[in-house]
Amino acid sequence: MKLTFRYPIYPTQTQEQTLLAWFDHLCALQNSARNNRKFAHEEEGRFVSQGEQEKLLKVAREKYADFRAVPQDFQVSVLKRVDKAFDDFKRRCKAGAEKKGYPRYKTRVRSLTWCLRKYKLKTGERVRQNPIRKTAWKHDRLKVPNLGEVKIYMHRTLVGDPKEVTIVKKASGWYAHISCDIPDTPKV
Repeated sequence: MKLTFRYPIYPTQTQEQTLLAWFDHLCALQNSARNNRKFAHEEEGRFVSQGEQEKLLKVAREKYADFRAVPQDFQVSVLKRVDKAFDDFKRRCKAGAEKKGYPRYKTRVRSLTWCLRKYKLKTGERVRQNPIRKTAWKHDRLKVPNLGEVKIYMHRTLVGDPKEVTIVKKASGWYAHISCDIPDTPKV
């Protein structure tokens, strides 16, 4: 079972500026990935896979510094989002729907997501990294790739194995959504 916990985070001004710049970059990446897929479908009659776009992303990261400034995990999650949207489009095309509807352009990206990787210990056990560093103060710290540690208010303890972290900007502030895997309990 998957359970998501939402916690408020408090980035510094420089961290907030960096996050907003990343949001702009990811929005441009999402729209260009959408353009790439739409052009391939209209002109060549084929569907571009996520793997093909990840290869193009790898080339862009080698060439351009602004692509290297944003963590690759965030960029790959945006490509996954575009892939899912085009999978739905492909399904509508195969079903012969009257209105197929290409995925839309995005004026802004509202969240960044990254998956927590598993590491192999010397004992052979595979362990997922913990995104939270506990402190003795009121606020703990959330580890964000290429950004450092951001203050997070852990008003509730995490249950299960953290698998994915999403940072969301809302009108009321910044939030971290941490998705955890919880083992299913047998029904009585």
